[in-house]
Amino acid sequence: EGDYRRAAEPRLIDKVQDVSFGGQHRFRVAKGEKCGPLRMALYRVGDTWEVAFGATDGNLSLKIDTDSAALIADVETLRSEAAAAKQQRRLGVAISNFKRLEGFYPSGSAESAAAHQEWATLDEKGRSDLDRAQKRVAGAIQFSDEAELRTAQAEMDALAKDYADHDVGAAAVKAGVAINEAVAKLHIRSDERAAVPLLRKADDFLAQKMPTLAKAFYGEVVQRFPGTEAAKKAGEKLAKL
Repeated sequence: EGDYRRAAEPRLIDKVQDVSFGGQHRFRVAKGEKCGPLRMALYRVGDTWEVAFGATDGNLSLKIDTDSAALIADVETLRSEAAAAKQQRRLGVAISNFKRLEGFYPSGSAESAAAHQEWATLDEKGRSDLDRAQKRVAGAIQFSDEAELRTAQAEMDALAKDYADHDVGAAAVKAGVAINEAVAKLHIRSDERAAVPLLRKADDFLAQKMPTLAKAFYGEVVQRFPGTEAAKKAGEKLAKL
């Protein structure tokens, strides 16, 4: 469930959706409609491999597809879909498809190695780009550089789009949220600095017993600089006037 893995050594796998067996005579075993959580065991008996299926709740129901020609055609379709996703920069989808494609070929075969190279290259490039963008974000936050944060946001948006359904895309989305928060904090600090002179002037008018002018300046601070500490103070003093 939610993953694709290759079984090339003795192991027990839970939450199985379907299992494809390669070679010239391909076949596939999938969950039947009323099947419970499916498990598969791959193990050796002497010099031979054996496979066993079971359901954790005892309700075992299987569908076995032995149409080798159709299954081989499915593999070729997957190859085409992987190549198309790569060309369209749906790189998260491409990585997933190339990973699946790798598993359909014998370990060590040229076809398996080629599929592995495809997804590994895309994966490495995505992680490298993400790392570079994350360093840009860290530097921009450290030096309060909004322009650099905006550049990093564009890079993260592109990674989130290209690597959707992949952990690079998920990390880019998370970084984008952090960037928005950082930009908001920069704006708050900037607004705080701009609000201080107006707040000070309002306090001076209040001290000089000129409440009408004080109210006008306090009101301007509240209206122009919401969310700042200055606006909070101005609002408290307005409430008392």
